[in-house]
Amino acid sequence: MQTVDAAGARLNPKLFIATFRAVTKLAPARFLTLSIHPDRYKELYGLADIPESIQVGPVLGPMGRQIMKVNCIKPPLGVSDGITIVQDKTAPLDQLVFSIHGIPEYSLVNLATT
Repeated sequence: MQTVDAAGARLNPKLFIATFRAVTKLAPARFLTLSIHPDRYKELYGLADIPESIQVGPVLGPMGRQIMKVNCIKPPLGVSDGITIVQDKTAPLDQLVFSIHGIPEYSLVNLATT
């Protein structure tokens, strides 16, 4: 099993996305299960509950020069191919544990709990 130390970091979108990408290298998301404490689940759900995504980036402007633009877009709803979530009151609050077919394979540990 792989264990990654979050070193007391708070759960944020960038950390979760990086963890998701690392875990889905082990197996497709449909074979994975995330065991998570109900309080941590509420935190994760809060991170995912955004109406729009902000994107900033360079585009070609007048005279072929690059200019920066910002746009707000609605994210697509594509959770059907995602990782199954199981809320477990006995799961440690400072960990995210990912399993493949019931066998723990990846843990993110030492997350901030306050």
